Amino acid sequence: MASIIMHPSERAVNVLISYVAGKKKTDYGGRELVTYINCTGTDTAAQFVETKRMWTAITGINKGKGRSCYHGFMSFAPGEVDPETAHRLTVKLAKTLWGARFEIVVATHTDTDYVHSHFVINSVSIKDGRKMKYASRQLFEMIEEANSITAGISSPYRLKAVKKMSYAEHAATKNGKLTLREIVKRDVDRAVAASVTEKEFLETLRGMGYDILTREKDGKPLTKPILRPKGWRGWFGFHTLAPEGYSMPELRERISRNYHRSEMYAEEELEEIRKYREKKEPARGEGIRALYLRYLFELGILEKWPSAVRSIPPGMITDMIKHELLRAELKFAEDKGLDVKEKVEGYRNERTQIIGKLREEQKILKARKNRLLAAGDVPAYAEMSAVLAKRRKRLQMFNEEIRLCNRILGRGDGMERSLEQIDKVRTDILRKEERTDERELGSGGPGREDDAGRN
Repeated sequence: MASIIMHPSERAVNVLISYVAGKKKTDYGGRELVTYINCTGTDTAAQFVETKRMWTAITGINKGKGRSCYHGFMSFAPGEVDPETAHRLTVKLAKTLWGARFEIVVATHTDTDYVHSHFVINSVSIKDGRKMKYASRQLFEMIEEANSITAGISSPYRLKAVKKMSYAEHAATKNGKLTLREIVKRDVDRAVAASVTEKEFLETLRGMGYDILTREKDGKPLTKPILRPKGWRGWFGFHTLAPEGYSMPELRERISRNYHRSEMYAEEELEEIRKYREKKEPARGEGIRALYLRYLFELGILEKWPSAVRSIPPGMITDMIKHELLRAELKFAEDKGLDVKEKVEGYRNERTQIIGKLREEQKILKARKNRLLAAGDVPAYAEMSAVLAKRRKRLQMFNEEIRLCNRILGRGDGMERSLEQIDKVRTDILRKEERTDERELGSGGPGREDDAGRN
């Protein structure tokens, strides 16, 4: 099935357009499948930039700040369409949705097993200077328009919606790092395997620490229910966790195929965790270093087995995804010998005083530099500029150290609470295992036919 996706690009416009419109990628029978809308193929990136400069001058608002462009693609499975048809469909989509206001480059790549067309859109309108808006509503509009454009073609060409992934998620996935979406997706898989009714599935997820909304405020059922880890601000639609298999109808179908409930945590997995603990768990102790080492150890378990501990605090999920910050804080504390809270506070206060003195000296030196410039003493001016540059680097270093101190001081209590909660959850899991073993010894039921009230 064909798919469509779009996201704000973090790449330089000239680099992105050079990649998208490359001759080797777009060649088809001796001609290039590249179309320029409201712009030309001569230095297109410069035209994007000039549009921003023009509207900056007209409005007095810096249009060059923020997102530089949007990058999307429309792809098809092998054999579904030929390159010319794919290009024609994508050009029509681009002209219909954005052609009246934005500069666009559409290019169809022919160097892969599946045909796909890229489109690059300037973030600032050439017509009115307004920045492009792209949120959930625009995504659905794009999908609807794409389906409308392909409606006259045989069904294999139809587009299927793919939820966009944020740049941070894309980068994390590309680098093999865990994302919150992946954690939620794995928990949903576990809950599906452990349930034989939709009601049981939702209750299992709530027991794992998720908030779930299945109805509007007026009581009407939501067509697309949403969930989030308890305490988290943002929500995930079940259907957005993956292109297929996670809409509520698809989840119901998966649950209906369960004859028996599966264990939430397989014995093999729990045994792996036990062995890992025996070999790797740091000795418990007092002080910042001991706290960080144990916390990082627990994050390592959660990263290795994302659903191994349920109902973890939202802050710990964030730390699991961005654990590099914690490692930087630990290294800083070790390098500076800051093993207790009081030492961290003392170091921060010392650096704050130094920064205050440096800033006062900077003011004096800047005034001296300006006098040298006014006097025309270029060599002395250049020398003073170099001195100020070195001092700015020192200020940046001290400011970064203060930020590290603030993060260490701000984490302490929260890390301890998280570790206490993990200990409690681990104890609950062990107790549940014991109860399950006892229940299985006395169970003689044949399976799902004993379950009443299936949805």
